[in-house]
Amino acid sequence: MSGWLRDGLFGEPDPVRDKKLFHREEILDVVQKEVVEFLSNLISSSIPQSVTIESRRQLRMADEYESISDYMAGILKLKLKLVKSQIPISEAGNLELQQLHDAVDVFLQHVSAAVRDDSAVSEQVQQDLHAEGKGITRLVKAARVSHLQRVESGEVTPLKSLVYTDMLSGYRKIKDHGLNIVETYAD
Repeated sequence: MSGWLRDGLFGEPDPVRDKKLFHREEILDVVQKEVVEFLSNLISSSIPQSVTIESRRQLRMADEYESISDYMAGILKLKLKLVKSQIPISEAGNLELQQLHDAVDVFLQHVSAAVRDDSAVSEQVQQDLHAEGKGITRLVKAARVSHLQRVESGEVTPLKSLVYTDMLSGYRKIKDHGLNIVETYAD
């Protein structure tokens, strides 16, 4: 989804690709629902404590991944709103978003790599991912400061300002959910 989002934000318009992203988000909604139903039934039965603990972890993981997909779809919807309103993002704003998107993408790749081998979620991996997350937070704050300077100079319309800051917030929340995934595995 991250690759489709990047192409949707910075590439040529492609309604088919955009539909794929929105469809994948819907699939993750269904998967989360199925995981919740299955694990809720499992937890309510007589099972060992270790299975209960793992089930709770899987419930939280399903929620975190589904939330990430929601924010990715939301960011694309915001971009499409600007396109529909014929309001382009400035070159500086696009560059900031690209840097932020790429940092979040790499971060999510690191989270996924750690999750694939849950024994790899060591204290050091957690520290590294938290440091990477702080770097993303710094990128969001720097983009917000630059954006506010563009607002003050009159380069940015009110609609563009709202959409742009919502996009920044979406990336920050994706990062937060990624950290939640790591913490779930670390617990």
